Amino acid sequence: MKSKWKLSAHIKITVCDLSGHILEIVEFDNKIKTVALSMLRDALRGSVTDCQIKYMATGDDGTAPIAGAPNVLGNEVFRKVITSTSLPAVNQLKTITYLAPPDSIGWIRELGWFCGATATGVVDTGIMLGHVLYSRNKSDIESINVERVDTLTEA
Repeated sequence: MKSKWKLSAHIKITVCDLSGHILEIVEFDNKIKTVALSMLRDALRGSVTDCQIKYMATGDDGTAPIAGAPNVLGNEVFRKVITSTSLPAVNQLKTITYLAPPDSIGWIRELGWFCGATATGVVDTGIMLGHVLYSRNKSDIESINVERVDTLTEA
């Protein structure tokens, strides 16, 4: 019997004003970076023991992401610790990052998630799990909630 695994990600971005009124909701799927798949392979081998998603970063470069491309954003300008994690269903991990009004003010054109032992609060550190384009000129009178749901299935 042959088995295939599939790792997929779904992103939901909700922008709110200071009163909590929703200004925008955007949803889309995200491909997993090749370097992240290699990290998961190495975890199964036992040579990697830390695959935790630790940070989400924003950047202002709108270059289209490529699965096998560099392990960094085009131009990272802000990084934040993942706000919360949960297990919403079998084989799923949800991470939420909340960008408060004073966080990442200005043009956001890309988002990236960073994991592993080398992921720190320093720009361009860690293994990039995912990289998506999202365009918004964020002001200091709005917040952004970014939900990422990673699902592992057998095809």
